[in-house]
Amino acid sequence: MGQILSSTAAGFSGRQGMGESYPTAERLDRFLSGSLGAAGVGEVVRHLLRGCPTCNVAIRDARRRERQRARESAPGLYDQAFERALAMARRREVDLAHERIVAPGLFALLEDLPLEEQERRIRSQERFQTWGFCVQLIEESRSRIHAEEPERAIALARLAVAVASALDPSRNRPELTADLRAGAWAELGNAQRNDADFAAANSSFAEARSHLARGSGDLAIEARILCVEGSQLLDLGRWEEALEGFNQALAIYRACNNEDLVARTLVQKAMPLGCLEPMAAVGLLAEAEALVARAENPRLFLCARHLRILFLNDAGKSDAALLLLEESRPLYRQFPDDWMQLRLRWVEARIAFGLGHLDEAESALSLLWSFVFERRLRLELALVTLDLTDVYLAKGDMQKAWRTAGRLVPLFQSWGVHRHAMAAWLLLQRAFAAETANAALVRDIGRYLQRSWKNPELPFQPPAT
Repeated sequence: MGQILSSTAAGFSGRQGMGESYPTAERLDRFLSGSLGAAGVGEVVRHLLRGCPTCNVAIRDARRRERQRARESAPGLYDQAFERALAMARRREVDLAHERIVAPGLFALLEDLPLEEQERRIRSQERFQTWGFCVQLIEESRSRIHAEEPERAIALARLAVAVASALDPSRNRPELTADLRAGAWAELGNAQRNDADFAAANSSFAEARSHLARGSGDLAIEARILCVEGSQLLDLGRWEEALEGFNQALAIYRACNNEDLVARTLVQKAMPLGCLEPMAAVGLLAEAEALVARAENPRLFLCARHLRILFLNDAGKSDAALLLLEESRPLYRQFPDDWMQLRLRWVEARIAFGLGHLDEAESALSLLWSFVFERRLRLELALVTLDLTDVYLAKGDMQKAWRTAGRLVPLFQSWGVHRHAMAAWLLLQRAFAAETANAALVRDIGRYLQRSWKNPELPFQPPAT
């Protein structure tokens, strides 16, 4: 990994697109002379096909340099060869632009058909077998994940895989086609992960990596795979492994100077890190906020800001968390949806508790308990219950804390919560019965539930006490 990053950083500069950077003059010279390796050729070709204005100027300069060298050894031959290559690149660029223009219309033709019929038409009709339509399907799949439509996200990603598999090899460079297939399989894996089908997601990620190995060496695709795999590790409570994957992706995005993807990955990394080292996560989130264009992506900015407030409070800096929350209220008002308002009310209650305002925290958490219960948000209900239990312990009302935690025992049983989570909750009940329950145990169980909710194989390790 280090050697790959080094060569990329030395050969590219500036920022361009999704994790790509501008080729340096030396790299363009090697591209035109034929001395650049296959991975490097693939990276430069992508720039030429996408019509980057900066690259167009640079390639003209490189062309002049190479023409002068070629004229010295074989006058006239170089100009003819280069003109043919450039004409082919321009034709492909026009084709790609056209594919992207017609892709939404093609998607509309398929959208209301049964999945089997969609797949049949993609495999039998050439008009659907285009690069641009594959990218359209990938984007649609991602949007359905954000809209909480997991089954539709999976179906669209499967169609993207089908399109990528059907691409005409004579019209696309093999290594670039492998890149697209790697990206499509990665998105299918991410959609399956989002639906908690982790075994299927692992298979898709393995497919993505097999195509990546045959691709152009596109580091942006490798980083994307690292991020979606990291999200799965995060879901499974394997936080330390997730952090390793996010660190590798961050190194790639930083080398490519892609600030948007650096910011997104910093937010992803901060989620598990904040549960382990809250102040370390606060620093990452402050960096992410500085990189996000607030006006262009207010939801990502708010996500980073919200987590920073939460982890400041968890680190014992409730005063600073409150000041930052008050500053951020106009941003929260931009997102009146239930999910964001739940997060706001919850962090308000936790800050009140951190400041010692126990009655205020109790009132806020009691309302929040009803809110998440009505919406059947099971993990959130368990965690709000533990926060409320913590409040009663701080008030010295052991009986009320015991009754509050006990309300979830029949719910856990009816939900079919895995045996390790049930054992942890029953351990808390036994601690109350023995009058040994304390805030540390309550918080340990809360952290365990966050780790293990989707991973029944992860056992609870009771505190040594």
